[in-house]
Amino acid sequence: MRLINLVIYKTIIKIILKNKYINNIIYVAKNGNFAMLTALIIPLTILIAGVSIDITRYFFYQETIASAINEAIEEGFNIICTQETNNFLAPTIKNDIKESLIRNNFTIEETVKLMELTTVQAMPNDNAYFIHVNSIYRMQLNALMQAITPKEYNKWDIIIDDARQYACKYTSAILINNVQTWRPETAQGKTISMNRFSQQEIHSWKIQHSNFVKNILSFSDNHNVMFYSISGNKTDFGETWQTDMFAEVYFRPLLHHKTFEGRKTPFYMSMGSSEYLDNANTCRHEIILDPFKQSPDCSMDTINFTIEVIKYNKDLYNDYNADYSIINKGGFVYDTIQYSGSMAFSWNIDNLHFIQTHDNMFRKASYHDQFYTKEYEIYSLINSNGTINTWLQDDINKARQKNQTIILLSEDIQNELLRANDKQKMAFIRLLTNNKISVIFSTSDNKTYEKRGLLNNSGFYSEVMVYYLGSANLKNFVLLEKIGKRLVRLTEYSGRSGRIVKTQEMSPIYLH
Repeated sequence: MRLINLVIYKTIIKIILKNKYINNIIYVAKNGNFAMLTALIIPLTILIAGVSIDITRYFFYQETIASAINEAIEEGFNIICTQETNNFLAPTIKNDIKESLIRNNFTIEETVKLMELTTVQAMPNDNAYFIHVNSIYRMQLNALMQAITPKEYNKWDIIIDDARQYACKYTSAILINNVQTWRPETAQGKTISMNRFSQQEIHSWKIQHSNFVKNILSFSDNHNVMFYSISGNKTDFGETWQTDMFAEVYFRPLLHHKTFEGRKTPFYMSMGSSEYLDNANTCRHEIILDPFKQSPDCSMDTINFTIEVIKYNKDLYNDYNADYSIINKGGFVYDTIQYSGSMAFSWNIDNLHFIQTHDNMFRKASYHDQFYTKEYEIYSLINSNGTINTWLQDDINKARQKNQTIILLSEDIQNELLRANDKQKMAFIRLLTNNKISVIFSTSDNKTYEKRGLLNNSGFYSEVMVYYLGSANLKNFVLLEKIGKRLVRLTEYSGRSGRIVKTQEMSPIYLH
C-alpha cells in the first residue's frame, strides 16, 4: 500500500514539473514579479483542486476494490471447505469481485475494465489452499486534470495484490443419545421396573459400555472435539441405581476428560423423560431409611442431578445460558426451597447456537418431597395456551442478533408434537418459521435417520429438517463436524464390534 501511494506522489511531482503554468509561477517567483505571481496562482489553485479530487477518487477506488477482493477471497475459502471439488473456484472468486463492485456503485464499464486486468489463482498447497488475486484498475483522471496534464499521466494505476494461504477451520462434537442404562437391546417402547437385568446382565452392560466410552474418548482425541452432548433417557426407567451406573460409566469419564493439550472438553446433559416425566417412581424406599431425606423420589433425584450439572457449566462457560431459578420461600418449621424453570439451556460453537429443550417443549411437571422442604416446578417451553417461554424467546433473539444458526435438541420431537394441543402446535410452527430455525436434533428409539418436516394430527408438515440421532444403548453415536464457516457434517459411528466404525453419513447442513 505504501509503494502504491508513493507512485501517486511521484506522478503528481512529475505533473507539476512538466506543467507550464507551474513552471511560470516558479520563474516569476524567482524574479520577484508578485503581480504576475498573483495572476498565476489562480490556475495553480484549480490544479490543486483537480489533484485533490483525483486523490480522493483514487483512495475510494482503492478501498472499494480491496474490499471486494477480500470479500471474494473469504467466500472462496468457505467454498473450499464446503465443496468436494474446487475446479470452479477461481472463476467464482472473479465473479464475486465483479458483483461486489457493482453493488458498490462501480459502473458496468468500470467493472469490465477492471476484470480484464484481474487474474485469480487458486491451488492446493500442503494441506491448505493458496489463493492469489492480482488486479489493476486504470483510473481516468477528471476532465480538468486531463486538460492540464501530459497525456501519459492521464491515468493512474491502482494495483491490488492479495495472496493468502488457508486451511479449513475444523471443529467437532460428539452427540450421544438415549444411553438407557440397563435397557435390553431388543426392548420396544417403554419398559417397566420388573423388566430389570440380572446381576450378570448388569455386570455385562457395565463392561461393554465402559469400553464403548473409552473408545469414544480415544476417538475424540483425534477429531478436535469441542463438546460432548447427551440427550434423551440416561436410564431405562428412572431408578436411582440406574442413574448411579450412568454416572459411573458415562457421566464422570466424559465430564473429566481432557485433550492432549490439557483442555477440558465441555459436557452437556439433558433430562430424559424416563427419569422425571415417565419414571417408575420406585425410589420411595429411601423415606424408610431417612424420613427427612430431601430427595426421596426418582424425579427429584434426576432434577437435582441436572441442576448440579447446569450450575457447574454456568460457572465454567461464559456463553452458557440456562432457564432455572432457586428461591427460598421460607416456612413455619422447615424452609421450602423452590426450583423452577424449564431447565432448558444453550451454548455456542462458533456461529452455531444449540438449545437443549429436554422433553419440555410442551410438557410440564410439579414435584415436592414429603415435608415440602423442596418443590420443583418444571415449566413447558410452550404452554397450553400457546405462549412461548420468555427465556427461550430471549435466548433465540440473542442468537439471531449474532447471525447464528440455531439448532434445537429435543427428545423424540415427533411424538412430542403429536401430544401437544392445537395452540401449542401452531405456536411451535411460528417459533420455527419466525426465527428461521431449520434444524432439530431429536432422539429416536433405535435408528439413526433424517426426515424433512414434522407431522401433526391434522396432517400439516413444517419444513424443518429433523435428524434422529440413534441410540447409545445400541452403542451408536453421531460425530458433528463443523468445517469452515458454512458446512456441518453429521456422521454416525458404531462401537458394537468393540471398535469405532463409520456406519452412515447424513445430509450436510449448509449454514447461512
